[in-house]
Amino acid sequence: MENKKEINKNYKLLKIFSLCIIGILFTFLIISLSSSLYLNSTKTTNNYSFDRNYNDIEILGDNFDVIIYPSITEEDKATCVENKKMKFDIQVINNTIFIKLKDERNIIEKIFNFVETKIELYLNKQTLNNLLIKNDTGDITISKYLTFNDVTIKSSTGDIDIKIDEANNIDIKSSTGDIEIEQT
Repeated sequence: MENKKEINKNYKLLKIFSLCIIGILFTFLIISLSSSLYLNSTKTTNNYSFDRNYNDIEILGDNFDVIIYPSITEEDKATCVENKKMKFDIQVINNTIFIKLKDERNIIEKIFNFVETKIELYLNKQTLNNLLIKNDTGDITISKYLTFNDVTIKSSTGDIDIKIDEANNIDIKSSTGDIEIEQT
C-alpha cells in the first residue's frame, strides 16, 4: 500500500515537472515568434552606392543570401533586405569592397530565425581580382558576365550557384547544400 502511494506521488511530481517544461517551451516559442514577427515587420529594402575604386570583394556574415549581378547601369550598388537589428555595413578600403552584416539580435531571435536577409550586388566592373565569401547559412548566386582571378566561398549550409565567364581559381567549401558551377 505504501509503495503504491510512493508511485502515485512520483507520478504526480513527474506530471507537474512535465507541465512546467511544456509551459517554459511554449513561452520560449511565443517570445521567439513574436520577435521574429517584429523583425519581419521592420524589414526594409535599402540601396547603397559605392565608388569604383575596387578590385576585390570580401563578404562576411552568418545568415543571409548573396546574389551578385553585372550592373546594367553605370552605377555600382548594393540592394539590401535588412531589418532593425540586422544591417549591412559596406565600405571600400584599399581597393576592396568589405561587406559585413551587423547582427544585433538576442540569442532567442538567433535560435528561432525566421527573418529574410539578403544582399544583391550590381557590379559595373565586370573583371575583378578576388572574391571571398564566408557565410554560415544562406544561398550564394553569382551571375554570368563576371570574371574573377580567384573565387573563394566558405559556407556551412545553403545552395551555391556560380555562372561566371572566367575564373583562374575557384575554391568552394560547403557542409550541406547544392553546388553548381558553370563557366561560360
